[in-house]
Amino acid sequence: MIPYLAVIKLRRRGGRGFHLWIPLVLVWILLLPVAVLALPLFFLFCLIGRVNLVRATKTLGAIFGGLSGTQIQVEDRRYSVSLRIA
Repeated sequence: MIPYLAVIKLRRRGGRGFHLWIPLVLVWILLLPVAVLALPLFFLFCLIGRVNLVRATKTLGAIFGGLSGTQIQVEDRRYSVSLRIA
């Protein structure tokens, strides 16, 4: 299942921070026209590279599905940034 929500937390050391909730459904909808335009190129690359089209499509779906549960945290002396994809 593709991820549906991303949460970005930005905090300053010793201070308050804020949370930014991004519904990824809107991002997927905005990227849909780009994906439709890129689809013929994807087919062409699979044909030129002699890659099984069904297997490549399943692998791409698995990559997007695997994004769910990803957590990234970056800390500095002053700031802390956290990204969680649900």
